[in-house]
Amino acid sequence: MCLASSLRHPSQRFRRRLWPTSKDDVLPGGAHVMVDALCFWLKTAPTSVVVQAGLAIYETCTEDLSTPGFTLRLLDAIHRHLDSAASDIGKDILLSPSYDLPEHRIIALAEFADGILFGVTTPSCDIMLFAPIADRVLNTLSRVLNATSDSTALQQLSRIGRLMRLVRPRAAGEGLDPDLFSGVPDGFRAFCNLLNRMTSLRACGWPECSLTERNAGRPMRLCGRCHVFRYCGEACQKQHWRGSHKTVCKGLRTFSAQIKVTIEPAMDPDIFVAACREVELDIDFLAELYGLMAVEDATMGRSRNPLGTCRTGSRVTELETEIGLHLCQRGRCYGRHNTPQQTTLEAQQCPRVSNK
Repeated sequence: MCLASSLRHPSQRFRRRLWPTSKDDVLPGGAHVMVDALCFWLKTAPTSVVVQAGLAIYETCTEDLSTPGFTLRLLDAIHRHLDSAASDIGKDILLSPSYDLPEHRIIALAEFADGILFGVTTPSCDIMLFAPIADRVLNTLSRVLNATSDSTALQQLSRIGRLMRLVRPRAAGEGLDPDLFSGVPDGFRAFCNLLNRMTSLRACGWPECSLTERNAGRPMRLCGRCHVFRYCGEACQKQHWRGSHKTVCKGLRTFSAQIKVTIEPAMDPDIFVAACREVELDIDFLAELYGLMAVEDATMGRSRNPLGTCRTGSRVTELETEIGLHLCQRGRCYGRHNTPQQTTLEAQQCPRVSNK
């Protein structure tokens, strides 16, 4: 808050000094002292304003505050506050400037927890770090999901629940809210939607090229290996190969072989999802593949009309790109503790294009 205010009011002062304008000003006592303070605030100050301030401080000083030990402490403090907020639902509470509705606190706490676990700058971390508190967090989330109707908070809490479930799988019959995972988009279905869109594009697959079949006056040539990306010519294909497509091309062929489904236009999402669930896929591998493709799909959507017709799906593209980034972040930072060794995504040479 102080950093934001310093940008709006550069001449405004505290009683004795200027607004803090750097992370050193925000952490005068160091990272340990700040984490102690944040945990204390989360425990004793039942207000969403304090939670939002804590998230702002965390995002400003991520490099200093995002060590595994600090992340564990903050998540533990957040889940305790969430549990308290859920207990306050329906109570006759006298509101004051230092206290607000538990629903508002839940929304703010969900954003804070999501930020420290899945933020863009979240560093690599072994998810087994959270094993000591995973059961308690899951129990808290099961209660909180019945206490909020905010769609964003539900998605954030569900995403956290899925992460905790990876750390601490529960035996059949153990009680968890059935909605615990419902707020998170189905990753396999979203991947199918992404593949269907990419295979239907009649535009050059190199994101820096703006050619489509309509303005080029000729059909695009299909990649001879993955049969997903099309190119206006070998020059663009080679440029893309030097970038991400060397990884994506090999990955798509490996993925198709694993689920025993040929990647083609207009795949049935239900059949695709069922095929994915029948085999044990490397989540890290799939997350990287999905993330790379989703980011490039959004890049192409912003720079041109890939189909050469009216494209009204930009909002959907942005949403699925966000899902892909979360999956990519999760795969990179929060992969399973004992997953099989990640599939090597390499190819020896750029494949030829075909006229299919």
